[in-house]
Amino acid sequence: MPGSTDEHRAPYLYYLQKAMDEFGINTPLRQAAFLAAVAVNTVDLRIMEELGPDERFEKLYGSRKDLGNFQPGDGARYKGRGAFMLTGRSYYQAFGQQFGVDLVAYPERAAAPDLAFRTAAFYWQKNGLNELADKSDLTNIAKRVPAKLVQLQTYFERAKIALGVIPTP
Repeated sequence: MPGSTDEHRAPYLYYLQKAMDEFGINTPLRQAAFLAAVAVNTVDLRIMEELGPDERFEKLYGSRKDLGNFQPGDGARYKGRGAFMLTGRSYYQAFGQQFGVDLVAYPERAAAPDLAFRTAAFYWQKNGLNELADKSDLTNIAKRVPAKLVQLQTYFERAKIALGVIPTP
């Protein structure tokens, strides 16, 4: 993640490793693909929450019934947070129940490192992304995360070098 420093990454590493261990992201290819997706979605771990005015999120998400947003303010309250930008009341509720945390009442918790990576790793495992990573199927990973394929490929290659999957050029 060339856009962040060792000092910036340090507070996240424990939680990132713990989440990967918990959800079977335990081979170099799986780790490289997951780290690549995290890097793309968090802009090198610099953004754990969508940025912008509340009005923007109300316009984007406020009336999205598919996200479970039914009440005024839900769009801004349940904007994207975490390593894969958890979005919408129904997702906050489901992931909160999964981890025993009331994310509906405390949505900002989704951006905290202990949950940001667990929610992403749980999503990763639940959606069969470990199996796609085993095949280096970045095209389908990019569709499910979502991430821009070119960015994902770039980070994936960097991660494979860092993890020793391929030798340093």
